[in-house]
Amino acid sequence: MAACLPVVFFYLNVPSVLVAQGVTSTTPGFTLTLSQGRHGGEIPKSDQVFVVKYTNISNHLDGESWCSAFGAFYNLVVTYEGVPIKETAEHLKRRKGMEAAHGRCSGSNPGRNLEPGQSREDTLYYETKRPGVYTFTVEQDAFPGDDNTKIVVRSNVLTIIVTNAVSE
Repeated sequence: MAACLPVVFFYLNVPSVLVAQGVTSTTPGFTLTLSQGRHGGEIPKSDQVFVVKYTNISNHLDGESWCSAFGAFYNLVVTYEGVPIKETAEHLKRRKGMEAAHGRCSGSNPGRNLEPGQSREDTLYYETKRPGVYTFTVEQDAFPGDDNTKIVVRSNVLTIIVTNAVSE
């Protein structure tokens, strides 16, 4: 009986290891919060300044790659007078290229690794020369580079009313 005990013990543990390795989470590990930033320096008054707060809500370290550094994966969703404004082709190409390379980029940004519950902030800008009502939301794919998981994390919505046209 003693000779069978190691075999039985091994047999009982193998399935739990296999199941644990096969489980993948589709729950985003972060949240996004959008707020207005402050003008400073040489930023034109027609530019809106935004702060994106990225918070790690997972139970593990959230390491920022070179690809994702400084908000490269963010998509700023804008409407003007209720009409969506398309992301520029240049920005879309750059963002999608970075997302596709996620995990295969060289370099890193070890200073912006987040422990569970920690946050980092990135600054975004958007030019608003025409008077009117603008809404802004920031979004990011929860799993960049993973074509099988299409989950998008969205921030809150900010509404900004521009009252005066800015001369070109």
